[in-house]
This record gives sequence, structure tokens and C-alpha cells, in this order.
Amino acid sequence: MPYIRMSSVYQHARETITKADFSAALARLLSMHEKGISEFFNQMIEARIRTIIKVAKQQGQSMSSTLQTLDRLYAEGILGEMNEGQESREQVLAAWRRQLERLWPEVEP
Repeated sequence: MPYIRMSSVYQHARETITKADFSAALARLLSMHEKGISEFFNQMIEARIRTIIKVAKQQGQSMSSTLQTLDRLYAEGILGEMNEGQESREQVLAAWRRQLERLWPEVEP
């Protein structure tokens, strides 16, 4: 059964979710963000980026080739939305580049 997943905090079966359930989940996430829970999400994201770096290094990829792979995945719509504009994609890839440059030296294969 397909699920709607909003972070690791909320998960609900897509077939049975109601507008009220969805609104409540959004309200809960916004409340958490306002209370400073965003640091938790930042840590989750950083952990995922570190995992991507570790796997890339294990496969012998350089940071440059990892960025090229991410660019290709965004271009193909595997990551992000295909209908995102070029400017949006460039902003996302610039954010990836900053994070990879920051974390790449710290991660062991």
C-alpha cells in the first residue's frame, strides 16, 4: 500500500488519508519547525549526505563525478521535479556542492 511520508515524523496510507489528516500533519510539522525542531531535520539531511559521500568514495568516485551524477539525476527527474526550472535546479545543485565541499574531507569510505 503506497504511503504519504512527511519526514520520519508522519506516515499515512495514501488511499485513506483525509484532508483533515493531511492538514493536521502539516500543522504538526510547522509547529515543530517553529519550536526549533528544524535542527533535527538538518541532522537527518546531513547524515544522508554523509552516506551518499561514503558510498561515492567506496565506488571510487571523486567529488566532481558525484556532482555530475547528482546533476544527471536531477535532469532525468529521478531527484527533484522534471518541471523545475533551470534556475531552481542550479540552486539545488549549488547547495549540494556546498555540502559536498564541506563534508567530503570528513567522511571516510
